[in-house]
Amino acid sequence: SRSLVSSCEKIKVSSSMGKHYGKDKMFDGCSDTCWQSKEGKPQCITIEFDCTRFLQKFRIQFQGGFAPTECQVLIGGGSHEALA
Repeated sequence: SRSLVSSCEKIKVSSSMGKHYGKDKMFDGCSDTCWQSKEGKPQCITIEFDCTRFLQKFRIQFQGGFAPTECQVLIGGGSHEALA
């Protein structure tokens, strides 16, 4: 499957541990890199596309044993929102 990241207009994160763990590391295709947030919660990732996109799947991969106790995916556009 191909990534839609190239069609993203904007990617924002709630925090970052610096340039070595920045938001660009989420989508660089290298399994040795990752985005890392600062401590605290909630942490969020916002991805805005340049136009409407239809997704068949959405994959989240966590680094080496780290996983959240709660995870929400909010999908929305205009006046339409859904919690997945």
